Amino acid sequence: MTFLSKIRALILLLSLAILFLSCSSTDQSKSSSNSSDEIVVRADTSLLAPMLEVADGYRFESTLKIKFEFLPSLDVLNKRTSDTVDIYLFSNDNLADSARSLGLIDSTSPAILAYAVPCLLVPRLNPRIISDLSDLVSENIRVGIPSPSDDILGGFALELLKSNNIYDRVQSHLVIAGRSAREMADWLAKSEIDVGISWTMSVNWDADVFDVVLLLPEQIPRIAVISASAAAKPTHPTNTERFMTYLKTDRCQIVFREWGYLISTSDLDSYAPEAKVGGKPIY
Repeated sequence: MTFLSKIRALILLLSLAILFLSCSSTDQSKSSSNSSDEIVVRADTSLLAPMLEVADGYRFESTLKIKFEFLPSLDVLNKRTSDTVDIYLFSNDNLADSARSLGLIDSTSPAILAYAVPCLLVPRLNPRIISDLSDLVSENIRVGIPSPSDDILGGFALELLKSNNIYDRVQSHLVIAGRSAREMADWLAKSEIDVGISWTMSVNWDADVFDVVLLLPEQIPRIAVISASAAAKPTHPTNTERFMTYLKTDRCQIVFREWGYLISTSDLDSYAPEAKVGGKPIY
């Protein structure tokens, strides 16, 4: 190889090295930018549908990426495998109170997103002809609830049965149908239970599969309060604050109303005026 050829080869190697270092620097910069443009939101799995729609709407206002972790409601509070949670979404305010006492969320007032009301969820066309809470006492009807130790709905369901004085007559054919409201809905869709005690908006998860039987106002002992709170130490405080602000807007509330949630205290007064609003279910 001539001296000139050696010089050319050396120049080529130096150029390639510079290009490689430049690409590596760009990739690292992109990675850093991506991580700073993302927040992690841990939420009850029953909130999956409205929150995905809320996040989709937020894309028109911000380049911020929302990474969701959807879990059974008690796991939202107890799961500690990730320390990068920026916002928590709770399916009832007693869980938020517990999270605050554990130092998981900040001490400011939460964003109240909506309210959830218990009901009976049945298969489409209601083959068992279930029309009232009293129909659940029939021994040939498999009544499903989520595990009370995993999902707040399970506690609401037990309180509902006991406050209406039918738990003793339903207990023998009561089925623990999964760890969450959505798992219980899957059991119902597969005909593994005949009816589930669920939330009124769960019919909208698949209107071709489910029907809802509304309860009488006096049969409803408690209504759930759905809220969002910033983590005590969010990874990206500014982005967390921006999304929390968005969650408090009318645009967010409209999404929840369209999915079948109640969004105001006047809704509660007209639907179940005697029901307790929030608090830990008693059973």
